[in-house]
Amino acid sequence: SKALHDRLNAVDPDAASTIDFRNVRRIIRALEVFEISGIPFSKQVSKKSLDYPVHIIGLTAPRDLLHHRTDTRVDTMIESGFVDEVSGLLMHGYALDLPSMSGVGYKQLGSYLGGESTLEEAVEKTKTETHRLIRHQNAWFKANDPRIDWYDISDNYIDPVIKQVKEFTQ
Repeated sequence: SKALHDRLNAVDPDAASTIDFRNVRRIIRALEVFEISGIPFSKQVSKKSLDYPVHIIGLTAPRDLLHHRTDTRVDTMIESGFVDEVSGLLMHGYALDLPSMSGVGYKQLGSYLGGESTLEEAVEKTKTETHRLIRHQNAWFKANDPRIDWYDISDNYIDPVIKQVKEFTQ
């Protein structure tokens, strides 16, 4: 990944300065964009305002409630055939290193199916990775972001959200 980052730095130092050298997927994407278009990735990405109105509604909950709900969801996915889904994908030649297999749970269940862990360990790792994703989402979408109207799902949030959407779309 260091060699790829060095290559990106040679063709697009601005992109290289903003992409962590360990983020191989983003480095490769920036190199692909440059190779295909001839234009540095950093010159193509812009954060200009949109030409149409946007209303962002965020849903949140206390961390313990989110963890409980996601743990229940993982258990339900397992009971509903997630192991068979991953097994079928692997049998059809889809490798665990594909971007389409990078969702939480696929790698963990692949480890179980490959005999590297027990099902219980794979399920627990899936839950732990989902909890980590929740923490990251809290960093990406800040509670104090003035563009986002936040609603706590542990409160009565549906009616106020519907009201906001109706007002925004009229």
